[in-house]
Amino acid sequence: MIVNDLHGAVYEVFPPGFVASFVLVGCSAKAELSLSQDPITVKQSELSQYWVQESQQFSFSNTLTPPSVDGHVSIKYLIDSEGQVFDPQVEESYPEGARDRVALLALSNLEYKAADSNAKAVPVYVSTKFNFNGLDN
Repeated sequence: MIVNDLHGAVYEVFPPGFVASFVLVGCSAKAELSLSQDPITVKQSELSQYWVQESQQFSFSNTLTPPSVDGHVSIKYLIDSEGQVFDPQVEESYPEGARDRVALLALSNLEYKAADSNAKAVPVYVSTKFNFNGLDN
């Protein structure tokens, strides 16, 4: 299943039972929140003025069964002063709840670097909409 977000990044989510040639392993210790100042809220269209995704594409395998219809998940999250993602909250999803875990997993793999215009590494809250293509596509 292919997942697209509004940054233009493309993620490939493999179906259950698929064996990938690599494995992404998460650290057992969560990074500490780093704030150079109080976070500000920005629109998706403004995010690139503050933070830029370090990777525009990645793949991962999971044990989630993808639904057969198209859908989306909107998630609000914090990008701290180190470019790490914290406090993800699902704001809306369709079909409701069907892809929340996949979107949260995709979000957990994102890393950001401060944009040239963000020399102070201002932390931001932003919402991203992940669009999913169902198996019927």
